[in-house]
Amino acid sequence: MTPKNTRASAAAGVAAIVGIGAALYFSSGNFGTPKMVEIETGDKAKEILLADGSVVHLNAHSSLTYPEKFEGDTREVELTGEGFFDIAKDQAHPFTVHTPFEDVTVLGTSFNVRAYENEPNSEVSVSTGKVQVTSEESASSQILLPNEKAVVAHEGGIIDFEETEDLNESA
Repeated sequence: MTPKNTRASAAAGVAAIVGIGAALYFSSGNFGTPKMVEIETGDKAKEILLADGSVVHLNAHSSLTYPEKFEGDTREVELTGEGFFDIAKDQAHPFTVHTPFEDVTVLGTSFNVRAYENEPNSEVSVSTGKVQVTSEESASSQILLPNEKAVVAHEGGIIDFEETEDLNESA
């Protein structure tokens, strides 16, 4: 082999390796899609720290699915069961909790979501800040402030509004 043929063969080999690697990467679905993490609690509650600094206290028999790293204009997670969320403030990137029954959107606050599939209602209660609860079934929504709670009927999607006890005063 001449030096010219050796270089051409080496270049072709490198191109083939790069091409195979790129094909495997793009076909794996990793391009442009953040890696998702799913946590299921079983019988014990867990505390989860999200990449943006938000903290989720996930109750027993609950699950949370979230991206390893938040990308884009929004921060979104999926909850089944119950979790208390203490959301890192970021007005440019709203935070949304999706449940099978409602969406809860916030900018920076702390609140509890209870959305077990085997119960007739979901509940969202606010400790600090402000959230918007939107029923999946009825497309109605309600803004909640501290010491307020929304009860969402799983059938019909009706949102009832209630005031709650100030959690800070009872401590």
